[in-house]
Amino acid sequence: MKEANLLKLEDRIDSSGSGRKFVKFRKVMTVKPFDCLEMDIKIVWIPSAGKKTLIFYL
Repeated sequence: MKEANLLKLEDRIDSSGSGRKFVKFRKVMTVKPFDCLEMDIKIVWIPSAGKKTLIFYL
């Protein structure tokens, strides 16, 4: 893969985290109801069924 230049080592993003800033808190300014909806997806293990399930929160 190196010989065929498939790894593209020179184009990789530095993953050390130095200099990267992330949003910690965000205030959403809405004008009308339901202007901004946020969704959260959780994966929960159900031991009695032996399966995983998805729970969606709005």
